Amino acid sequence: MRAWCAAAIAGLAGFAAGCSPRSAAVDAAAGADAVPPYPPPRTDLVPAVGTASAIDVATWNVENFPKTPQTPRLVADLIASLDLDVVALQEIASVDAFDELVARLRGYDGVLSPHTYSDGSYQKIGIVYRRDVVSVDDVRLLLSDHGYELPRPPLAVEVSIAGSSLDFRAVAVHLKAGFDADDRSRRAAAVALIEAEVAMDPDPEVVVVGDFNEVVTSDAGRAVFAPFFDAADHYVVLTDGLAQSGAETFLPSGAMIDHAVATADLAASVAADTIDVPPLADELVGYRDAVSDHLPVVIAVTP
Repeated sequence: MRAWCAAAIAGLAGFAAGCSPRSAAVDAAAGADAVPPYPPPRTDLVPAVGTASAIDVATWNVENFPKTPQTPRLVADLIASLDLDVVALQEIASVDAFDELVARLRGYDGVLSPHTYSDGSYQKIGIVYRRDVVSVDDVRLLLSDHGYELPRPPLAVEVSIAGSSLDFRAVAVHLKAGFDADDRSRRAAAVALIEAEVAMDPDPEVVVVGDFNEVVTSDAGRAVFAPFFDAADHYVVLTDGLAQSGAETFLPSGAMIDHAVATADLAASVAADTIDVPPLADELVGYRDAVSDHLPVVIAVTP
């Protein structure tokens, strides 16, 4: 089930009391694949990147999810096969399909942004997480009164790790797309707003993940990220090294526009060699047509 109460938060920046994550009830018995109860997701579709010793956090733009009726099943299979613990998803275009995804992911819960555009359409941000490994609390939208800079408000959750004293704030973003100067200016303004919000967060461990629709491999692109790069004592753009080495997350252009930025306190728990872009387009035939034109980005947080 979704973890949002649209009526309760209408006109407010944050989630109202009582809008806590809820799990999808799934019968343990396997049923027909087309309707619940769904069979368990496959865990052998692609090689795993997750490990038992870390919390594996991913961001993934799933391109107008679902692209096909089979997409929820494929995304569930990929999340389970990659062995991910927390996944921030962008471009959820069907609430029902998100519910199906959570239902297919045995042992996972999900939260979904209540945001819609003025015409009632939407590209929502959602987060799914493995409930035996982490718990999620304090679910809220950020900066929802800045629709020009942030047409899709960031979705923030507090992540607590089972058996560990480490918890952290995860902020999922989906910034303005486009190539002209106004689009880039809006992204730059959005990053400045997000950095200011993170700087005020009482939790020193914060990670901002998502589709920034921007590269860090050009001077103009790095200028968008200036609030983070210019405060190197406080932030680490975790994906900078991968981007400089030629990694790509947006298949049509071969650019890396999906990123993870952490506060220095949390970055200390993320080893550089655990930051990865799984090559799903090479590992799964038909990936771009059936799943997404983006690849996920994965980081491993070691408690």
